[in-house]
Amino acid sequence: MSDPGNLGFLTLGSTSSIWLYTHWEGANLPTLARLAITAAQPRWGDPAYATRIALAAVAADYTAPDGWGVDTEPGENEHRALLIDWEDRTIPLLPDDLTDSWGELSVNARIMGLAFAPVATFAEYLALAPDPVTEAWS
Repeated sequence: MSDPGNLGFLTLGSTSSIWLYTHWEGANLPTLARLAITAAQPRWGDPAYATRIALAAVAADYTAPDGWGVDTEPGENEHRALLIDWEDRTIPLLPDDLTDSWGELSVNARIMGLAFAPVATFAEYLALAPDPVTEAWS
């Protein structure tokens, strides 16, 4: 049985997004987000580099023919998507009722200045113990 999920990254100027799709690690998205943020910390100010570092850290076995995908919109999902905003250094937790156009909706909301709740700064998110992160996310 699969466990699909999506982790998004807002890119330079927060005008577009890149989504990492996982076919098997959806329940681990909170932990994967922590790994992504921590790995990319030296380049938080450069979304292109931060996203590349985060993708490499999270999908370490990216040479496998299945299991991971990268797109401009989220893929199949069984969990609430997480979005990493490099510019604001926050992690908005996206609503669980978004459909195929999640990426577009999240970017439009960001551009219009709307906020998804709850929103945590990187420091707040990393300071949480893993269990509270998972509880807040589920």
